[in-house]
Amino acid sequence: PGDDEIARKLAEYLGGQGLKRMVIYYSDDTYGKGLADSFEDQAKQNGITIVDRFNEYSSIEELIRLNSRWQAFGYDGVFIATTMPEGAHFIHDAGQAGITAPFAAGNSMESVELSAIGGKAAEGIVVGSVFTPYSDQPEVKSFVTSFRAEYQLEPTSYAALGYDAVKMLAAAMVKAGVEDRSAIAEVLRNMGKWPGACGMHELSPEGDELGDLVVLKQLQDGKFVYLEK
Repeated sequence: PGDDEIARKLAEYLGGQGLKRMVIYYSDDTYGKGLADSFEDQAKQNGITIVDRFNEYSSIEELIRLNSRWQAFGYDGVFIATTMPEGAHFIHDAGQAGITAPFAAGNSMESVELSAIGGKAAEGIVVGSVFTPYSDQPEVKSFVTSFRAEYQLEPTSYAALGYDAVKMLAAAMVKAGVEDRSAIAEVLRNMGKWPGACGMHELSPEGDELGDLVVLKQLQDGKFVYLEK
């Protein structure tokens, strides 16, 4: 799913939790700026005001000064639009600076390293993700069972996305019937709804994911726990 969909689900949840005034920390790159812009737009639609945006800080001391300013603004949450491990290091530093407001982030922050790097400050962060192993859908159950048997591990979102991508591509190749990239791409764009490990996929004519795949997870005791819709 694109930034807008992930940001929308997070903003709806955070607004529903009563958050009204948030700060955005983002990386100065295409991903960071894109997700930050999407979240700011979606936040406004859910009654959340963005009181500050920043993409760098020089020290813990600077974060302490920023925290004092944000407290004057009455902030009640921080949205993180960056990748690992930068985002986890920011969370760690924020904890050292005395920042206790709840954190939220995009799917790139869903990592087993988040708790190890971010420490106690990372506890409770909510991330927009694309996979839950607890779904009752047969495609999900089959994937999770097979993955556990093969690797003796719990599948991650990236494992599920990779699995679905290969399965969809294989199905499109079979349906196209020819070894031609353009023909296969055309089939992919017109596959309609396709059930996979992450949920029901559907691609737009431009190749964007339209399926309702975004789920929310929260870091609890060092592990990501699925938040029921």
